[in-house]
Amino acid sequence: MKSYYRHILLPLIIVTLAHTASAQQRTLVDPDEHIMLRYDLNAESVPVPGMEGFGLFHGYFGGWKERRDQPYIYGVWALTSFSQDEPGTVTIHLSNDLGSETQAARLRQTSDTTWTLTLQGTTVIKRAAGRKLVKAPTLYHLVEQKTR
Repeated sequence: MKSYYRHILLPLIIVTLAHTASAQQRTLVDPDEHIMLRYDLNAESVPVPGMEGFGLFHGYFGGWKERRDQPYIYGVWALTSFSQDEPGTVTIHLSNDLGSETQAARLRQTSDTTWTLTLQGTTVIKRAAGRKLVKAPTLYHLVEQKTR
């Protein structure tokens, strides 16, 4: 009977838990602004690129650069905390890699596959524009990116 648990049930439980944990993580992208929000509001389970030494967070906000003239967010912002405002709306709190700047943002689900992210208050998140850093837009239209 012990062999049954060890060889059949234990691997089944591990696979189920791994699938459940990965299903709670979401990756949202705004392809026009080249930004990404990856998060898991149920647990601190997301490693932040470049900040692995700090452990796991609820998520991160960052960008990618495809071409020189394309906009993208400068740096990676860790999702340090959040609060549920109303059903379908969450206020998230982001912090830069040094912890010297913070930004609040409101994430609202508008349909099954789309969200809006609105930066709150004074915008401290910057984006690269040529050779300068300028304030990032305050509104992003995000779609869910399916993980492979």
